[in-house]
Amino acid sequence: MARLTEFQSKELLRSSGILTPKGEVGATPAAYSFETRTGQIHHDHALCILCESKACIAACQPDILELVGDLPELAISAADAKRGRCTECLACEEECWNQGNHGAAIDFPIAGLLAYRKEHASSS
Repeated sequence: MARLTEFQSKELLRSSGILTPKGEVGATPAAYSFETRTGQIHHDHALCILCESKACIAACQPDILELVGDLPELAISAADAKRGRCTECLACEEECWNQGNHGAAIDFPIAGLLAYRKEHASSS
């Protein structure tokens, strides 16, 4: 697949609503997120639209991700993803960072971690 020029990339982002005509981030948020049982999965569509591999889609073995307009989105309802259809396997993020454009990020908060870090910060 041929690489896009900077002009083509910006035109693609503008047409998707991610960039304004002047090249700034527009009112449409670039982040696409959904909740899982214990956290959230985020896809930065400003990075995803420029990704050639779309590795996150192939890595998703439960097949809950699909390409919608050349961007990764849920192929199931958000409620189903939150109920457990997303198995939280981390494959989408891993393959995005290995083969893609670094647009996927998984957030699984750990209760009490910040307090623990503050308490033990001076002992490191």
